[in-house]
Amino acid sequence: MNSDFQKISEIKSLPEGSRAQFCACAILKSLQKRLAKNGSEFLVADFADNSGSMTLMVFADSLAYISLTRASAGDAFKIFGVADFYNGRFSPKIDSMEKLSEEELQSLLGELVEVAPENADAMRAELFSIIEKIPNPDVRETVKYALNDVGEVFFRSTAAIKMHHAYVCGLLEHSLHLARLAVKLLPMYPFVNPSLAIAGAVLHDIGKTIEYSQGLATEKTKIGILQGHVVLGFRIVRKAALKCKLNEDLTGRLEHIILSHQGELQWGAAAVAATPEAVFVSMLDYLDARMGAVYSALKTGGDGEFTDLVPALQTRILQSKPDDEFAGAKVEVSSGKKIFIATSNAHKVKEIKAMFEEWGVDCDVGGADEIGGMPECDENADTFEGNAFIKADALKKIAPADAYVLADDSGIVVDALGGNPGIHSARYAGVKGEGADKANNEKLLKALENIPDGERSARFVCVLALVCPNGERKSFEGRVEGFINHGAKGKNGFGYDPLFELPEGMTTAELPEACKNEISHRARALKELIKFLKTQ
Repeated sequence: MNSDFQKISEIKSLPEGSRAQFCACAILKSLQKRLAKNGSEFLVADFADNSGSMTLMVFADSLAYISLTRASAGDAFKIFGVADFYNGRFSPKIDSMEKLSEEELQSLLGELVEVAPENADAMRAELFSIIEKIPNPDVRETVKYALNDVGEVFFRSTAAIKMHHAYVCGLLEHSLHLARLAVKLLPMYPFVNPSLAIAGAVLHDIGKTIEYSQGLATEKTKIGILQGHVVLGFRIVRKAALKCKLNEDLTGRLEHIILSHQGELQWGAAAVAATPEAVFVSMLDYLDARMGAVYSALKTGGDGEFTDLVPALQTRILQSKPDDEFAGAKVEVSSGKKIFIATSNAHKVKEIKAMFEEWGVDCDVGGADEIGGMPECDENADTFEGNAFIKADALKKIAPADAYVLADDSGIVVDALGGNPGIHSARYAGVKGEGADKANNEKLLKALENIPDGERSARFVCVLALVCPNGERKSFEGRVEGFINHGAKGKNGFGYDPLFELPEGMTTAELPEACKNEISHRARALKELIKFLKTQ
């Protein structure tokens, strides 16, 4: 700011008792007329620049009183006064004010308007990357339609008049915070639908694009006063859902998140949260709104021991930092990597976990069910690798951003059958569920009933597809050679294990689990994967 002027944060940091004179430039945010106990009028004016805000009391005997009676919210002023304190709280005495000319305003605009601390372009890009993680394509398109419908105002609007994220791009920042929290916390609550939770996090406050004016001082619009952002947001989301043909059940549940996100009826909610997703979003909103209020209070609190009263919390916040030499240390919940397996097959997840533990790999392994279940995907590639990446990409859309996603596609390749069952191994007989293994084995034996022993060569093939947090894609292949015998032997394993005989004369279903984990096609692919992970 011009060296002739001081920032509000600098003025509020002046030592108590200094009674130093100051000159500030700030935007009038709100103005109220009140009566003192003696019946005289005074004005309560909230001013802000991009460093913070301050509340001034201006009495009728001040020259500044005349200037303010002619002012409107959004006007910018030069403010001349003396820094003073009352009962430990910043309470300056104002001598006079001068309204800035339009030319002066434009030259100082960057210093007067508070903007979100995070880069707006980066926040926007990150928000859309999270939206792309929404598993349900209809929900995903509904979110995109709603954002496109309100336009650029969503990315510039404040999130509040005063309470939290009350600055340019505040709505974007607050919505992104909720979306980040949703992605991080969804793995802890597998009963929460990830599509609805992320959509609700992004859209919960979209009605504020209409509720608030978008000038230098935020005020409620006429429609904002009459309906409020909850109802306005409901209308925006309903229109988007209808346009995108979102089914009736999901539409109702998404609307409920918007209507209930304020938490309590007395806080402005139109309904009390009554679905897991609505409770989830409401709690995220409560957390980020309150922490946003704490951030604002600390940013503008001056050098006193405590901030001014934070209305949202009904308390003042201690400003000194903890006496902790490790305060800057990064907290690691787990020293290992988090890897989600793109399957709902508990046998497969258990087998991979056991291998990692046996080989001393420090990775936290989980299945798709931990993050809402395996999304539907069409495995239409003509190679094991292609189908593995289709599954990995589908799960990556709902997985935490810092997690690895691993998928496999495996099967049995029989030379006498031209490589079949191959990529169709799991669905070879066209049977799903509990009887699939038996039906597949019976069909394979039938196909080979006239093939002599010397021509029954086969191999198990497994291809692992890994998608890294940074987007890198790697594949790893493992093979085990053998042949198909004439009947099932052994009770361990699953799938084609009872038919697949190794050169040593035992089927993979006859091997102890520890031995199988050492020599299986999946184990061999995993060993190659682990070599890669150790370089990360």
